[in-house]
Parts: sequence; structure tokens; C-alpha cells
Amino acid sequence: MIYNEKFEEHNIPVDVFWLDISYAEETKYFQFDDIKFEKTTLDFMNIVIDYSGRRMVVITDPHIKINKTYDVFVQGVKKDKTTNEDGTVNSIFVKSRNLEIF
Repeated sequence: MIYNEKFEEHNIPVDVFWLDISYAEETKYFQFDDIKFEKTTLDFMNIVIDYSGRRMVVITDPHIKINKTYDVFVQGVKKDKTTNEDGTVNSIFVKSRNLEIF
């Protein structure tokens, strides 16, 4: 939020703040690190950024952490290799030659 305040203070135009992957808990994208971003702090930060008319975007890498307790991974495993109504097959993960997820 300090950056938002500094941009306001110096009348520097900015539309979007980009958060690099260090926002994520153990590189579990879509999941904020609770130590770096406590829930109340994150909620307040979103309110302040939204009120200023700016946006916040989180950066993700095109992979999902392999972790059987990570909900995004678990959902992907359930959907992987399923067939859609149009006959196409879902391939959620990048796989090695022997078809292991990596």
C-alpha cells in the first residue's frame, strides 16, 4: 500500500500493480502466502487499490505445484484425461515421456 500512497503523493500515473510470484505460498499460485499477506491486510489492500481506481494483477507461471494437499493440483488431477462432450480430452499437466506429471 505504501507504493500506492507514493504514486498518489507524487502524482505519478499508474494503472496496475503487478505482484511477482513471491506473493504465493510455496509457489502455489492463486494462493497468497499468509505470512506475507495476512487476510485482513490483503482485504484492506484490495479496498485501497480499488478505491484509487487501480488494479492489482498477480503473475503466475504456466505450471501447477505438485502437492496432494493443494486444491488446484487435486482438481487438475481429477479433470486430467477426462473427455469433454465434443470428444476432446483434457490434458491439464505437462508430462514427461513416460506420462508422469512434472
